[in-house]
Amino acid sequence: MRSGFTIVPNTLLYNQDRLALSPNEMNVLLHLICYWWDKERLPFPSKTLIATRMGKDPRTVQRNLTSLEKKGLVTRILRYSKGNRKNSGYDLKGLTEKITGLKLNYADYRE
Repeated sequence: MRSGFTIVPNTLLYNQDRLALSPNEMNVLLHLICYWWDKERLPFPSKTLIATRMGKDPRTVQRNLTSLEKKGLVTRILRYSKGNRKNSGYDLKGLTEKITGLKLNYADYRE
C-alpha cells in the first residue's frame, strides 16, 4: 500500500466485454486512470512510460489510444509549454459517462 493504489470502478472491470475493450486497451485505460488524481486535472503520462510499464512498444500504446478515442472513451488534449509540445493530456469524460450509464447487477457476475 505504500506504493499507492488506484481506485477502479467494478463497473469498468465487469463490463470490459460490453465496452468492447481489448486487453491492451484495458491496460492503457488503467494506466491513464492511475495518473488521474484530481477530477479537474487531466492525466498526462507519456506513451513511452505506459509502453515501458506494459512491456509493449510505444506504437502499440498509440494504436490503443487511437482506438479508445474512436470508441469515445478518451479524448487526447494537446499540451504546450512555451511553444514546445508536451505529453498529451487525456480527458476521460467519455469513459465516465459510458460506465455511469451501465447497469450493474452483481448477481450476474457471481459464480
